Amino acid sequence: MWCGKHLLCRSMQHTHMDNEKNFKSLKDLGLYEEIDDILENIPTNSFVSQLWSREMNGIGADGVIFKRVVNHVLTWYHLLYSNNRPPTTNHKRTFFVEYHVPGLFALSKATDILSFHWCEYELQAIKGIFMMFDNEFNLLKTPKRYMDALGRMHSMSNMEIVIVEASSGALTEDVSHSVGNTIKTIECATASLLNEAMKYKNTSIKTFKKLEVFSIHIIKNKMSLSNTSVNDQYTWNRIDMRSAEIPTDWRSRIYLLKYFELLATLMLLHNNYII
Repeated sequence: MWCGKHLLCRSMQHTHMDNEKNFKSLKDLGLYEEIDDILENIPTNSFVSQLWSREMNGIGADGVIFKRVVNHVLTWYHLLYSNNRPPTTNHKRTFFVEYHVPGLFALSKATDILSFHWCEYELQAIKGIFMMFDNEFNLLKTPKRYMDALGRMHSMSNMEIVIVEASSGALTEDVSHSVGNTIKTIECATASLLNEAMKYKNTSIKTFKKLEVFSIHIIKNKMSLSNTSVNDQYTWNRIDMRSAEIPTDWRSRIYLLKYFELLATLMLLHNNYII
């Protein structure tokens, strides 16, 4: 069961909406004005050299790390947009790799908090749950869930903590596929949480409620970040946190601010705990 109409859930949802509108994560890192200035004012023909030569003073360690993410992502997009040709194919995997993978890859390498596995990587939590609850467990009959990307923590539990599903290429959306992937990310996020609960059976519900799994759902050039957590013994929380549209041409690069806000939010949330 889900607590979408619960007052606490609605309060959390409104808080994230306000934080997104105010670019809270980027401001907490001390980078909002810096990234805005980069996107608005650095000339295209000297963009990469000026980007990497800018000095950063007065920001904390997390800000320094995330600025590395920003630099790598913008360097990639500067190259990607250099021929001024928008996407011409609706091939899902091509668009996913070119436009959506670079930010997640840079985030994982710069922070070293988690590692991503790409393109139809199997979620292991499903197996763990069936092994625990099915007395006639048969590996060949266990449901399999393959993710477009799966982020696993660098920790003792190796928790599957970021679930990524792309539902379309750049040009058109298959609505039924998008709906199916929404259900899939919910199923896989709760499976990951249940799998962790089985590893730490003596953990209190109060402590376990602090654990979250993050889902990223991609439809065309829009990326949405949500989190799933335990509400109580009977219900789950599912909260939309951030969304961003990744531009497909260099002239629209200012819209990358919202994309960096999404990535910064993901980084700061991961920094809150190591399992």
